[in-house]
Amino acid sequence: MIDLNTLHWQTKLNLEPQYWPLRIDEICQISSRQLCIRAESLPNALFSREDVLATFSSFVRYSRHRSICLLIDRPELLLKDDSDLLKLQRRLSSSIQIRKPQLALANPDRLFVISDHAGFISQPLDAEEMGFYSFEDKVNTLKAQQSFQADWQRAEPSRILRQLSAI
Repeated sequence: MIDLNTLHWQTKLNLEPQYWPLRIDEICQISSRQLCIRAESLPNALFSREDVLATFSSFVRYSRHRSICLLIDRPELLLKDDSDLLKLQRRLSSSIQIRKPQLALANPDRLFVISDHAGFISQPLDAEEMGFYSFEDKVNTLKAQQSFQADWQRAEPSRILRQLSAI
């Protein structure tokens, strides 16, 4: 498994917290089929924003071949926070999938968003810190995708979320 923080990005551009929705929109625009999100938990302040949810919804509704895959170490927090992203996932369950990985994230204080082309966002969960992004680094994006896909294959759907979707 590749530690996503050890990749040496050719272009690291600082990402201030207020620009998060814009970068999400940009990474969705450069992705053709899949967007991968990896985190210990999803900050409700970012993932309950109407503009971010609208971007995700537009991305997956554009084509039936598009998907958003989320590997979340603590998916039960989505329930606790009454997450708007979870509500969107329930409506678009075939296009937005959430799984719990077998191995915890090496850096639980970071959120990673990986495009299927050459885009990557790394955002600290502490809203005061700056993250970084690159939309032109195909080599490291490919490595990050491979790491994500290996974790995705070993992961299983969250039992808690699966029980709720059956209700």
